[in-house]
Amino acid sequence: MAQRAVAGDPFFDTSFLLNDPVAYFAQEHEEARRRSVQCAVPGFALVTLDGAWTDADNDGYGEQANDCLDSLHPEAVVVDLLCHN
Repeated sequence: MAQRAVAGDPFFDTSFLLNDPVAYFAQEHEEARRRSVQCAVPGFALVTLDGAWTDADNDGYGEQANDCLDSLHPEAVVVDLLCHN
């Protein structure tokens, strides 16, 4: 991390040289864990079987997407698609 901080990496600034990195990553651990768990499966966007589109730009997307996925039949097939322009 120190080498990346010195090299100017935007994700590892010089605070990594001056501060305890363990303490840094321990901050807001529960909130970071919640965000990671919430977006682990639904990704950025969800298109439901009725054609409704919702994405991470909408408030409550994580809860909505996870509720939708949790309510699916156990044998339902979920497709993860990567598309871009």
